[in-house]
Amino acid sequence: MNADEKQAKMEAIRRHIAKMESVRQHMQRTNEAWLLWSDKAAASAVEELLLGKLIRPDQASFVQKIIAQDLRDSSKGSIYRALSSLHSHRAE
Repeated sequence: MNADEKQAKMEAIRRHIAKMESVRQHMQRTNEAWLLWSDKAAASAVEELLLGKLIRPDQASFVQKIIAQDLRDSSKGSIYRALSSLHSHRAE
C-alpha cells in the first residue's frame, strides 16, 4: 500500500468515526427526549387512573414509575431491532 492509499484509508476511517459520533449524539438526544416523553405519558395515564378511581392517590407515584419504565422497556426492543437491521443491511 503506497502513501496515497494509506492517506485515503485514514481519511475514510476519520469520516466513519465522525459519522458514528454523529449517530451517537443523535441517539443520546433521542433517548433524552424519549425519557421526558415517557415520564409525561406516565403522568397523564396516572391522572386518568386517579380520575377514574382505578388507583388510590397513595399508589400514584409507584404506578407512574411502573408505567414509565414499561414504556421505556417496550422502546428498547424497537431500537435494538432498528440497529440490528442497519447493521445487517450494511453487511450485505
